[in-house]
Amino acid sequence: MYIEIDGEVLRISDLKSFYNRKGLTLTIPASVAIKLQTGNLGNVIIEDLTNELEINTVVGYIKLTNVTGPITAHSSTGNIDAIFSSVNQSAPISITSSTGMIDVSLPSNTKASVELGSTMGSVFTNFDLIKPREDGLKAVGGQKSIAGNINKGGVKIALKASVGNIYLRKK
Repeated sequence: MYIEIDGEVLRISDLKSFYNRKGLTLTIPASVAIKLQTGNLGNVIIEDLTNELEINTVVGYIKLTNVTGPITAHSSTGNIDAIFSSVNQSAPISITSSTGMIDVSLPSNTKASVELGSTMGSVFTNFDLIKPREDGLKAVGGQKSIAGNINKGGVKIALKASVGNIYLRKK
């Protein structure tokens, strides 16, 4: 384990081979901004943070619970789940996965301009962007993408997957 403090930046590196890692649990104040890269293998679970998150995994899932953003998250191979307690309107949110499903839940009163797209998957939402199916979810076919405003628009939210479905849900 390597720890370095540079001004207001704390860097923590696990120098072990990914075969020997046991995981790392950090407890930090909710208002801390985080930039996290897992390397070749590694999952990310973050709960109850109210500041900026920048997360990148190569092979591993990302699970965010009770976050506000802004968020930039990417997984090359892995699902991304994000449950927002509220949505910070100060900067855009971008969540992308090359191979994996994206499932995002927003409070129903969120103001956002959304762009949803999947190259080899489908897009589903229960926000009033398109007509609902019988099960209450809304599928977007054809181009497999949709752009629209939630509650007359607001912060830009982009959810993009190359291979995998996208779910945008009301919370």
